[in-house]
Amino acid sequence: MKTKRMIGFDRRIRLEWLDAMISWAAEELPMNNIRAKLYDLLEGHVSGAVKDGAQRKTFTVLARIWLTVPEELQSLRDDGLILYPKVAASERMGVHWGMCIASYPFFREVVSQIGRLSKLQEELTLEQIRRRIIEQWGDTERVRRSARHVVQTLRDWEVLVPLERKGTYAGGKPITIQNPDLKSWLAEALILSNNTNMIPMRSLGAHPAFFPFSLSFSSQDIVNNPRLERFRQSLDEDVVMLRGKS
Repeated sequence: MKTKRMIGFDRRIRLEWLDAMISWAAEELPMNNIRAKLYDLLEGHVSGAVKDGAQRKTFTVLARIWLTVPEELQSLRDDGLILYPKVAASERMGVHWGMCIASYPFFREVVSQIGRLSKLQEELTLEQIRRRIIEQWGDTERVRRSARHVVQTLRDWEVLVPLERKGTYAGGKPITIQNPDLKSWLAEALILSNNTNMIPMRSLGAHPAFFPFSLSFSSQDIVNNPRLERFRQSLDEDVVMLRGKS
């Protein structure tokens, strides 16, 4: 049986729109002001009527990442707002990435499938990605279209590079994440996205959802995050989990 879950991430999203949203969120601007500013930014890039069309839908996707986040993600979001201006410019996409995988299970599933494919082959196609997503989300036009929007988004972010043959991609140059606070924050984002409250320590850095990044996690990275804890589950298995969620 195919699970019925909210797709949510069903628009092509540019990094500059996320950069603008996180800036406005950090300034604590009123929602109506942010909406008006975003519509101005989208003009000429997203077609359709503002109130009922693509611009409104794009705002909805962006707002769930940095504004109207679920209660369980508010601490993650708040720390992300503080973290964003402190990390290196090359690492800032990682902050958006963490909120995207935590806010949208569909986004996390698509990027995880891309990560798995990338470990098996140097080139991958949109159709290969779609087939894997359909197995989990069902074969509907919306699932197919939304998977394409995520792939287009990743292409805009240059973590997927289009090849000569249409619909074929390779991974972009890995983005190195060195900031320890960002690493511990990303670990929390991944655990929250999985709905499991815990993940093996050895799986963190190699998780397919982190395919665009070059990063590794140490015990200190976990200690840096007061909402995470690490414990020994077996003789040779350390687990990272949300504090107080055992």
